[in-house]
Amino acid sequence: ARNTATVFACSEGERSFEWTDKKQGFFTYYLSEALSKGAFDTEGKATLQSLGGYLRDKVNAAALREANQAQTPMLTYSGPSADRWVLA
Repeated sequence: ARNTATVFACSEGERSFEWTDKKQGFFTYYLSEALSKGAFDTEGKATLQSLGGYLRDKVNAAALREANQAQTPMLTYSGPSADRWVLA
C-alpha cells in the first residue's frame, strides 16, 4: 500500500488568499514557518498531525484578521496515523 499525504491551502468551498504585506499567501507563509520552527513537538519532530493543527490555527486566524475571510487548510492521507508521519 502507498503512503500519501496531501495538504490543501483551504477547505472545500473556500478560497486561498494572498497576504499582501508578506508578498505570499497565508498558507505558504505559515507552511514555511511550520517546517522551520513552528510545528515541532516536544521531541523536536514535525509530524503530519502537528503540521495540520499548526496550519489550521495560524492560517485561519491570519486570514480572518487580515482579509476578513475564512481559510482553513485541510489534509488527507492514507497510511499510518497522522502522528506517525515525521516530516522534519
